[in-house]
Amino acid sequence: MGSPGMYAHSSLRRTESTRRVIAEDRDEVMTMLGALELFITNALDEKYDATPPHWADMMGVRKLDLREFVESFDAGGYPAERTRGAVTRAYDLKLQYYYLAEVDLGTYNQVYSAEINNRGLSNETATPRLLLIRLSQDQSLIGKMRVLWERLMNLIYYVETGKDIAARSKKKAFFRWLETETVAAKWRYFQPYEQVIAQYDDKFRTPEFHKSSTLRREILERSLDINDLIEPLNYFTNGIWSNIISITKGNGPISFHQIHRNSNGEIDPRYRK
Repeated sequence: MGSPGMYAHSSLRRTESTRRVIAEDRDEVMTMLGALELFITNALDEKYDATPPHWADMMGVRKLDLREFVESFDAGGYPAERTRGAVTRAYDLKLQYYYLAEVDLGTYNQVYSAEINNRGLSNETATPRLLLIRLSQDQSLIGKMRVLWERLMNLIYYVETGKDIAARSKKKAFFRWLETETVAAKWRYFQPYEQVIAQYDDKFRTPEFHKSSTLRREILERSLDINDLIEPLNYFTNGIWSNIISITKGNGPISFHQIHRNSNGEIDPRYRK
C-alpha cells in the first residue's frame, strides 16, 4: 500500500496536468476567437469601405466584442474549462446578429424598399411582384429573429451552468430557470423579455411556421408594420450586449427599457441584480 505522500504527489501531478491542458485549450480558443473576429471585421470593412470610419465604427455588430466578453467571463470567476463553450455560443450570437442587421435588413432595403421609393409606391400600392418579394423577406426575418433570441438564451444558460438547455421549448425552460433558480438571479434583467418573445411568437412565428400563413393576409390587407416585425431586434440592439458584459463580470445591468419599469415609472428592483 502506498504512503500518503505518494498519493499527494500523484494528485499534484494530475492537478498540474489539468491546468496545463486548460491553459493550452485557452490558447487555442483565443486563436480561434481572433480568426473569427477578423473574419467579421473584414466583412464589415468590405461592406463599409466607402463609409467614413467614424460612421462605420458605429455599426452595431462591431460592438459585440468577444475579447471583451472573455475578459468579463474571467473577471466573473467562471470555470476556465467553460471558456471554449462560452466563446463559441457568443460567436453564434454575433453571427446571427450579423445575418439580421447586416444582411437581411440590407437585402430588404435593396430588393423592396429602394424600388418602391424609386417608383413612388408604398406598402399599400406595391405591385404583386414587389409584395411577394417583401413577404419572402418578412418570412426570413421572422425565423431569424427568433433564432437570435435562442442564441441569446443558449449563451446565458451555458455561461451560468456549463450546459445547454435540454428541453423541447427552450423559451419556457429558460424563463422558468430565471424565475426559480438562485444561480440565475443575476440574469433576471431578462425576465420581461419573455412577454416580448411570447407576443412575437403568437403574432408571427407560430402561425407562419406551424399554422396557416400569417403573411398571406397581406395580399388583401397590407396592414403589417415592419417595426412590429423587427421589434425583437430593436430590443436586442439597445443595451443587451452591454448588460451581458456587465452581468457576466459580476456587476448588475447598466441599461433598461420601459418593460423594466413598474407602475410608478421606476426600475423594478427585481431586474437590477
